[in-house]
Amino acid sequence: MAVHFILGGSGRGKSYYLNHVVVERAQAEHDKTFIMLVPEQSTMQVQREIVEISENKAIMNIEVQSFVRLAYRIFGETGTANLPVLDDMGKTMILHKVLLEKEKELRYFGKNVHKKGYVAEIKSFLSEMMQYGIEEEGLDQMIRSADSKAALKKKLEDMKIAYRAFRDYLKDHYITSEEVLTVLSGVVSKSKLLQDAVICLDGFTGFTPVQYQLIRELMKVCGDMYVTVILDEGQELFRTGEKHELFYLSRKTTGHFLKMIQENGLEEPEIIRVGKETEQTRFRGSKEIDHLERHLFRFPVKPYRNTCGERKADAASEDQVGAKRDTSPEDQVEAGAKKDAAMENAADTQSDISIHLLRQPQQEVAFVAQCIKKLRRQGYRYREIAVVAGNMEIYGTLARDIFGQTGIPCFVDQKKSILANPFVSMLDALLDILQYDFRYDTVMRYLRGRYSPLTREETDLLDNYLLASGIRGSKRWTQEWTADKIFSIRDLEQAKKINEALNRIRQKVWGTFEEICGRIRTGKHTIRDFATALAEFMEAQDFYHKLERDVEVFRQNGDPESAKEYEQVYGIVSDVLDRLVELLGEEKTALKEFRELLDTGFSEARVGLIPPGVDQIVVGDLTRTRLSHVKHLFFIGATDANIPAGGGSGGILSSSERSFLEQEDFELAPTDREKIYTEQFYLYLTLTKPQEHLYLCLCESGNDGREQKPAYLIDRVRKLYPEITVSIEEQQEDAVHILGQDEGVTYLIRGLRNKSCHDTRWQQIFSYYKQHKPEELQRILAAAFYQPVQAKLTKEAADMLYQDMLRGSASRFELYASCAYRYFLQYGLCLQERQEREVAFYDIGNIIHETLELYTRDMIDHHRKWQDIDEEERIRKAEMYFGEIADQYKNGLLQDTFRSRHLMQTMKRVVNRTIKAISTQMGDGEFETIGSELHFEQIHGPLVLRGSVDRIDCLSTEDADYISIVDYKTGEKDISLSDFYYGLQMQLVIYLQAAVDEAKGKRRSLKKQIIPAGIFYFHPKDPMLDGYVEEASREPEIMKSFRMKGLVNESDEVMYAIDERFRPDSGEGLAASVRSGVVPVSTKQDGSISKISTRYLATGTDFELLMRYTKDKLQSMSRDIMGGTIGVEPYRKENDKTSCDFCPYHGICQFDPKMGQEYRNLQELSDDEVYEKLYSKYKEKE
Repeated sequence: MAVHFILGGSGRGKSYYLNHVVVERAQAEHDKTFIMLVPEQSTMQVQREIVEISENKAIMNIEVQSFVRLAYRIFGETGTANLPVLDDMGKTMILHKVLLEKEKELRYFGKNVHKKGYVAEIKSFLSEMMQYGIEEEGLDQMIRSADSKAALKKKLEDMKIAYRAFRDYLKDHYITSEEVLTVLSGVVSKSKLLQDAVICLDGFTGFTPVQYQLIRELMKVCGDMYVTVILDEGQELFRTGEKHELFYLSRKTTGHFLKMIQENGLEEPEIIRVGKETEQTRFRGSKEIDHLERHLFRFPVKPYRNTCGERKADAASEDQVGAKRDTSPEDQVEAGAKKDAAMENAADTQSDISIHLLRQPQQEVAFVAQCIKKLRRQGYRYREIAVVAGNMEIYGTLARDIFGQTGIPCFVDQKKSILANPFVSMLDALLDILQYDFRYDTVMRYLRGRYSPLTREETDLLDNYLLASGIRGSKRWTQEWTADKIFSIRDLEQAKKINEALNRIRQKVWGTFEEICGRIRTGKHTIRDFATALAEFMEAQDFYHKLERDVEVFRQNGDPESAKEYEQVYGIVSDVLDRLVELLGEEKTALKEFRELLDTGFSEARVGLIPPGVDQIVVGDLTRTRLSHVKHLFFIGATDANIPAGGGSGGILSSSERSFLEQEDFELAPTDREKIYTEQFYLYLTLTKPQEHLYLCLCESGNDGREQKPAYLIDRVRKLYPEITVSIEEQQEDAVHILGQDEGVTYLIRGLRNKSCHDTRWQQIFSYYKQHKPEELQRILAAAFYQPVQAKLTKEAADMLYQDMLRGSASRFELYASCAYRYFLQYGLCLQERQEREVAFYDIGNIIHETLELYTRDMIDHHRKWQDIDEEERIRKAEMYFGEIADQYKNGLLQDTFRSRHLMQTMKRVVNRTIKAISTQMGDGEFETIGSELHFEQIHGPLVLRGSVDRIDCLSTEDADYISIVDYKTGEKDISLSDFYYGLQMQLVIYLQAAVDEAKGKRRSLKKQIIPAGIFYFHPKDPMLDGYVEEASREPEIMKSFRMKGLVNESDEVMYAIDERFRPDSGEGLAASVRSGVVPVSTKQDGSISKISTRYLATGTDFELLMRYTKDKLQSMSRDIMGGTIGVEPYRKENDKTSCDFCPYHGICQFDPKMGQEYRNLQELSDDEVYEKLYSKYKEKE
């Protein structure tokens, strides 16, 4: 028996030589078995190549196997009674179970066992131990070595507990996939098939200790062994070298083989070197790539000198000829761009290696798509082109999307998880429903799923009801529901219909979940019980046939990838459940633990890949993807963000911990540093795959906008090829390329939007669509030239809508002044935002308002003043009334959650602080509160104005009553006469008019004059002081924050009554240097009003004008509303604040200035300008 090493660099013909040797010997030695051992993903390709070169295209005594396939082949031949093999999914399930059982013993792992993905990391380390032959004894040695590393020692001790428990569970029942080769090693000598067989190892970059053990046994029985090794010519075969050297892995492999050869007493191995002559290699058509293979990542650097300019010129002319052969449907477009394409082809063929810089990953993939389209026009097949990505997570998805848009068939070599599949998501939502007892979000996640038992309309109605009612818990689903109180429905017939519809939906949903809910929602059950209940639920909901129907739809729509996924997913889920029952069937557990086990299975499950078609682009990564017969290779993502690949956390063990164990002579998987060296080797293998052209692509920034720099690879290549320049690629704009990107739709629309229709290329695209896709062109043109129509109601429609009478509050008509269309939607069509059972900002205001109303009424009913109630009584009554309101508010809304209950305490403090502040303010003056929540109704033509005034204060003298109104606002709000003028802030003046009218009616017999004293906003709050404030100054500072904002009558008598501090010790006028704690008014040293305070003062005439203007404005609005004015004309102020800010109806009106719609620009008016306009308006009328 002899070992034959076939040596050569990448692409030098090692596999070609071996395949021909095997075929020739197999045809000559019919009685001998030839076994080709290759990586799992290469078996089909190698078998195809062997058949191609075999006589009569048939093989009789040649077997192409992977290590695992060989194991089962020998087990079958020898009759080895092997235990069932536990795959990664089963391993993770069992490990999860034993970790849960040992949770309290695990000092490091225990706290993390329930974290998603953590068990998978432990499983990876467990698999690593098995691959490298580490048993409990090895772990004990590691633990002793880690005495100085506390965290590492805890991890290893926990790993020992987990490993022992895992082994105990498997004993006499299963073996792991890592142990299959160990079992095979034990039966190699019993196999007749292997006796005197020729074993050929090809396509491996290295082997694990378990694989070496098997190879050692094979050497004892086989007749010959061939091993291909990637190694430069002239390199010493059996010198191990340093880890950073390019061929370290190859030398490490040959070193192991030499050791095994010597242990088995075999003759010296034969050394066969291939590929010395370039013409016999992959690179016979490209001296540049040949140079790359010989010198990449080697030192010293040997730059390439281009001496083949004539060949490039010929190639350029061939490209031009090739372009003429294209017979695609875009002929008319390509004719206009033929000259540009020929120039591009000539430029591209100046070197067989090129570097291309683009802006972002999406542009990279789009550029690759353009190049592939051009290569197709030159006659290349898709299968002759490949794409390798530095990061498949980013580029795999982009390639799938962009290649799909441009009509490029591709196979993305990336297994897909089932977790995002709608069927699996619904099962996850089902278990959420059971675990969290029908919580709103869990129920709606299921019912919004692809296979919901409800219609869209039923789901919407149920969603709105659950959100508004706050229903939770399975018990409520068994009781009758009523919607009238939740939705405030006054029409009894309508309420009855909605109630009936809701209860039909309730019964349908409860019927869906009732059985499984009763079986497994509570208590502990066996895994078998859980799995059976879930399987029967899947069958009852007919998920299998629903998925089958989707498969047919995907096939009809030309989406084989989705069809393949949906075709497999039901079987995959069933397999996961079967595996759980097989492994843990009689184990009892709670629903939460079952979910964790099921999630573990789902996270390991993958959708099988669709094998590459006859003619497809292969998109893959550096390590997994196997490429052959590739002429053009695109390497994308060549930036420092992707190369070297992120080391991650190293799994359970950190990178530093792995390095420590390596120094202690424990062999494990490579450290992060070693992975970088290994990656360099894979880069070398990948970049030397193409026969004709290598494209290196990189981008300036990632999808997150962060700058990315070229990977070290780019620098190495540029040093090898000094003449290569980095091409800064802009998006190709010739018509051929444009049609290759989403068939030119984006370019066509952009031209219409930018009015660049005179552009020649745009005209070519337009002509193409006009001839080949006229219907799609019409839709694009209709959208491009869409002009929004200004809406208006007829008077008859307005009469029907508003029923000849407008009723509403002041804020309703302020909304009309803000935007007529929003008023129409909100109060005409009664479109409402979805009600939600949660404490919103306005709920806080309502509760505080209602509490203050009860407190104030109690005070008025007992003829008491604010300042007469002592602190103890004030707090007691405030908390009593707050409790009454809070307990009843929206059916106990404030009792629902801990957050709500905490909010109650905050509101209670606000109420107490507010009442104290009001009591202090009232004690500083002479006004008395005479009314709270005064309800009024005013008629202005067809408009009926209704509302209630929060508080009315009065100063009564012998000749007059001075009326002041106060409106409580939980949000900060100040008076703005400019907003008042435009109708945006009329509420206070409307309330003042209502209070004055009320007072005049009651005092008509007394013939007293009713005089407006002020209109104010009061802000209930629990203020916090900024910085340190001395004790004596704290209360005054707090009271300062409570000062009411608004307008106060500037007469001395009112000022004295508002705040007694304004009354001078003697004489008339106001006291000097006073800063009021009631209103934001202060006086200077001479007793005059400070300049900043003047904006809060008004005369009696000013108040009369404000009330008069308000009345006219309301009548004008009512005429517009009843006239059908509902135009989309939102305002915009000079500070860029608009009525569209926070508007819930934007999705309906779709107001967009870019579409030619315009704001109603409101000029900011000063107070003097407003008064001037009012005086001028009414002076002219008089």
